[in-house]
Parts: sequence; C-alpha cells; structure tokens
Amino acid sequence: MTTVELTRFRVEPDREDELLRAQPAMPADFHADRTGFLHAGLVQLPDHQWLDIVTWNSHQDFAASRAKGANWPSIRAFFDTIAQLISSEESTQREGSGRSCAPRGTSGTDQPTTSSRSATRKNVHSTRGASCT
Repeated sequence: MTTVELTRFRVEPDREDELLRAQPAMPADFHADRTGFLHAGLVQLPDHQWLDIVTWNSHQDFAASRAKGANWPSIRAFFDTIAQLISSEESTQREGSGRSCAPRGTSGTDQPTTSSRSATRKNVHSTRGASCT
C-alpha cells in the first residue's frame, strides 16, 4: 500500500518566497536519488504554516528517504526555510481511496494534491512528480 508522509511546519513570513522558490526543484532530486518517490504537494495553511504531503510506494521507501535527510542542495534549501516542525506523520493510503498516482517525467501539468474548501489553486503547490487520476 502507498505510504503518505504528512509534515506540518511553520516558515517565517520573510522566508515564504524562498520556500516557494526551493520547492519545485526538490521532486526532481527525489526522483533521481530516492527509490519509491511518487508525488509531493505543498499546502499553505493559516499563520505561516504549511503541510507537505509526500507519497511513497512503501513504508520502506519512505524510511530510506528519511535516513538520507537533506543530502542534495535543493532538498537542503527547502528544509533550511523551516522555522519550526509542528508535526510529522506517516500514514497508509488504502486501496480504492482517493486518487492513484504513478511516476511520470517532468513534462506534465501540475495537479492539486488535495481538495478541501480552504485549498485553492493559489495555495496548493503540486509537483510534477506523478500523474494522478
């Protein structure tokens, strides 16, 4: 079953633009360096908080990625903008729930990673790491 990483964090207001500049490069490096990476999306929450939603093929792939940490410059640039880690959770996406994602190249259109009343195209930043249906 697909593993979903949910990381909520706070960024200082003067570093939010830096976060948004760093975010698009990270998925390409994840694909190059991390087995099982499927997709990543970034959701803007109130009070300068963000939710990073990353999907992996398996728990083992997620654990191996965690062990690598910020080993590439683009990953380090993204992590360096985080002022406070609020929560980090691992969950399992059950078969038949939500959208299914499959890896794809970098030539697709961005797809929102979440649907909620408060999420809009303005504050949902999706990567081109996967094709979701």
